[in-house]
Amino acid sequence: MKRSRFFPTIRLIAAAILLGAVIVGANVPVAGYLGIGRVVDPVHGLYGAARSAAADPRPIDSGYEATTTVAIDDRGVPHIFADSETDAVRALGFAVARDRLFQLEYLPRVASGRLSEILGEAALDTDRFLRRTEMGVAAKRNLQRIESENGIELALLNAFSEGVNAYIESLERHRLPIEYRLLGVAPERYEPLKSLLVLQLMTYDLSYRPPDDAYLDVVSRYGRATYDSLYPSVMPYSVPIVSGDVSRDVADATPSPPAASAWLAGLVDAPRQSGDGRTLSDAFPGHIDGVGSNNWVVGPPMSTTGGSLLAGDMHLSLTVPPIWYEARLVTPETDVRGVTIPGAPVIVTGITDSLAWSFTNTASDQIDHFLLREDSTGANYLFEGEWLPFEQIVDTFAVRGEAPRIETRRRTRFGPVIEHRGAPIAIRWVGHRPNGTIVALREMNRATSIESFETAIRLWDSPMQNIAYADNHGRARIRTTGFVPVRRAGDGCGLLDGTSDAGDWVGRVPFESLPVAIADAGYAASANQRPTLRNDIYLHCRWQQPFRASRINTLLSSRSSHSLTDMQAYQSDVLSEQARLFVPLLGDRELAASARGAADELAMWDRVMDVASTEATLFSAWMDSLQLMLWDEPGFTPEERPHLALVHKLLVDDNGNKWFDRRATPARESGNDILKASFEAAAASAAGAKWGDVHSVTVRHVSRLTQLKALWRGPYPYPGYVETLSPGPGKNVVHSASWRVVVDLSTVPPTAYGSMPGGQSGDPLSPFYDSGLDAYLRFDYHPLERPRDPSSVGDQVIVFEPQSR
Repeated sequence: MKRSRFFPTIRLIAAAILLGAVIVGANVPVAGYLGIGRVVDPVHGLYGAARSAAADPRPIDSGYEATTTVAIDDRGVPHIFADSETDAVRALGFAVARDRLFQLEYLPRVASGRLSEILGEAALDTDRFLRRTEMGVAAKRNLQRIESENGIELALLNAFSEGVNAYIESLERHRLPIEYRLLGVAPERYEPLKSLLVLQLMTYDLSYRPPDDAYLDVVSRYGRATYDSLYPSVMPYSVPIVSGDVSRDVADATPSPPAASAWLAGLVDAPRQSGDGRTLSDAFPGHIDGVGSNNWVVGPPMSTTGGSLLAGDMHLSLTVPPIWYEARLVTPETDVRGVTIPGAPVIVTGITDSLAWSFTNTASDQIDHFLLREDSTGANYLFEGEWLPFEQIVDTFAVRGEAPRIETRRRTRFGPVIEHRGAPIAIRWVGHRPNGTIVALREMNRATSIESFETAIRLWDSPMQNIAYADNHGRARIRTTGFVPVRRAGDGCGLLDGTSDAGDWVGRVPFESLPVAIADAGYAASANQRPTLRNDIYLHCRWQQPFRASRINTLLSSRSSHSLTDMQAYQSDVLSEQARLFVPLLGDRELAASARGAADELAMWDRVMDVASTEATLFSAWMDSLQLMLWDEPGFTPEERPHLALVHKLLVDDNGNKWFDRRATPARESGNDILKASFEAAAASAAGAKWGDVHSVTVRHVSRLTQLKALWRGPYPYPGYVETLSPGPGKNVVHSASWRVVVDLSTVPPTAYGSMPGGQSGDPLSPFYDSGLDAYLRFDYHPLERPRDPSSVGDQVIVFEPQSR
């Protein structure tokens, strides 16, 4: 890669600016371990890093079978050319470590509950919570399986680890990433377990849920029938992934018997703090309702190019460096470009000569919570009429600057025990099972047809995904894929009875029974909605709001053909389906004079949540006011209120529903009264502010530590709203599209474009730290090119030679 002769000077200036920002940010210490002295050290601090950053460390060859070339393009993306799969993965490990070393170390620490080793006592409660999920235990069990099988999984994990360690061994102290120097720690040796921990953390992000507080509160206070009516498994206005499923009268599987109502009643008024002691882990909350992804495929008859089109944007936490790492692997068997999770020895979502694929989270029910009945000693729990002893697990926490903490936690036949609102609850989670994700992804990377790709995804376990895929022969699909437990009786909704075996997992739903949408002659789209309205299998009892799914189906059905430019435009779409539904409800209703003009403005509004729109601000304020007034009964916190799709249906019906009556007034309100009062309150408070003045996006450092805010980016004015296609949940957005990609499979290789909220490097002094962020905020894309020869990629090349024998 060509570099300006002024580049080192620019980096020194940047280092000085960053140093000042870090000193300010570090005035709030993480357990006192942010070391400013280490940063200003003239030899080993930021100055030293900037002075030497223009040159790469000398690569140390490690086990290469043949010459392997890493050509780095003008965006910092490695194109790896190797004669074998393991050599390619070994070079990938080196490249990821070169760009993302701290990320490679930090995320496995999160998954295994080892943050207090480097952050001190301030992270101890977080570690306790994360250990109770048993992500680390499950990763170790999975590694034992992989080692016993001694197959391709182990070969790939070992090769990736060798590449990472080769980089670490070549790294001089003054080139350590800034986070190591701030914390005064050195990189650990990389082991295959760390890769498995990273994949466990992704499974956690997409499938782990705490006990459902809405279920606890509503069932306890108002009964299961009320809960089912307010949180229906089929939301109003639902459009499933599988087209043709349009029934609105679908009976699901018989619900599981809930934990005894007397026990539930004891949890209603218990403190909301879970007792799991989360602090820093609030930044790693597991699956969040309202955070999802989009993907869709278009068959050749609806494509302007005559080939299949695919689009995907995965909605996850926005971080610098990003969650994803761009790379390309070229071997005699495959040529795959896409993104991977730093730590994974494979491309996760990719494009080959024959195929492309992308994911959305199914958000299926892959975790069950069992309310336990323990004896007076707390040593035993009741199950099927017998008292069984809790398994006692001894945890040792290494705490920086202090003596180790030795603590005991409990486990049952269901799984580990957490304390939630003062009650013991056992967890059975798909993350505790053996996981074949690495083999599935490896075979997906190597697939050359729809048939071989579907053979590969049969191996997928968790997290459960809606996989969109298309090939260069005009075939396109979206298939719901992964482990769906079959329970002995009923479903997994709510809080289950821990004294019974009714909730036991006794099998999995066969691959052939999972929903699939075929789009060869049309289109299919997924946006975390219920995949199918069939009731022969249980997937979940609570689904996301239907608005993104409704919007993309409207866009795809509104014209006869679509181009890649159209696909990009759809990914930037911020028209609010909620506004399309709710604004007409105002109509010519009688309103206070001060609010009538605002209502008229909304009536003329295009429903687009753009940063310059004052109407968007007013609409958001109205929805907030409406929800606050409507759900003022006990048991409905802001996080637990029924979805707006259900609220709209209640207002349209306006049949004297008891929820319309406001507790703060003596009168009995109707739906019309709630509409009027909520809008008048919003009109008085919004006061003409532009949406971009109150709605922003922040891209946090990958650690999420507020003490490292100098390494964050933003806030920036940001369009969108909860459940717009380009999502903007909340007022300060921290979850949105983490990777956008569009692909046209009519060409060889496929024509593709991508966009990511950051760059390739984790070094804040690198031009590739946030190099993609401006384009991401503008909804611009870069071409995902695949030059056939390393010399055509770029000027920066790293060559690994085989070790002499």
